[in-house]
This record gives sequence, C-alpha cells and structure tokens, in this order.
Amino acid sequence: MFSDLKLPSTNEKLSDGAIKKYPQGTLVELGFSIILYASQYPFVKYMAILTDGDHHDDPITASIDYVGRELHVYFKDPNSYLRISKNKPKPTLEINGKRVIVSFAPMLGEYGTESYVKDWGKVLNFLINDFLVDISK
Repeated sequence: MFSDLKLPSTNEKLSDGAIKKYPQGTLVELGFSIILYASQYPFVKYMAILTDGDHHDDPITASIDYVGRELHVYFKDPNSYLRISKNKPKPTLEINGKRVIVSFAPMLGEYGTESYVKDWGKVLNFLINDFLVDISK
C-alpha cells in the first residue's frame, strides 16, 4: 500500500466550519491515516508514504526530515548512503509487522514538467529487494 503524504480532502464528515477551512479537494496530510488503516489487513505486506513536497513549505512535510531523510539520500545514491550511514538508525519502520518507509519521493522525469513524477517502482523495488532492516528477527 503506497500513499502520498497529501491527498485531496472530502467533506463527508466535516462540520460547516471545517468545510470552510478545508474545502473539498484541499490537499491535507491523510497519508498517515491511510497507511495506519491499511496496516490492519494481512494481505498488505509493504507500505510507503511519500511526498514530493518541499520541507520548507509546511510542518508536516518538514517532519519527514526526521523519519525519511536518510532514505531520500539512499534513493539518490545507494553507494554514498551506505558509506555515510554507519552507526545511524536505518530509515525503516514497522507497523503491525509490515515493512514501512516514510520519505521524500525519488523522482523521474524533468523538474518543472508533467513528466516529473514519483518513482513508485524504485520504492517497491527497495521494499522487496533492498530493505535495509530485516524485521523478521
């Protein structure tokens, strides 16, 4: 289960005051709730919350620096990450026995164009093949 950090809101359960503050479609940080909900299901094995947001834009995106900065370095250059990461905590989490990463997204395409998109395939490959922590021990 992969989720963006920010997803469009819905007005389904909001009060009138909240609807004014968060009109339908406003991007809000729902990714964490989606992942926690999905972690309850046994068929979900891997999970990721990614963002292409700037860590200077809002507090939630800035908080990804604390849980996903090292992984972002890994996605850019795995060899340099392995050289600089000795004695640092691994950029991985476990939620309900599932492998989870929270990170700034690796990107494909040219910045500033419609082709500049999250590389979900790189994240899936990392979770399946290159996971840095064996949570089964």
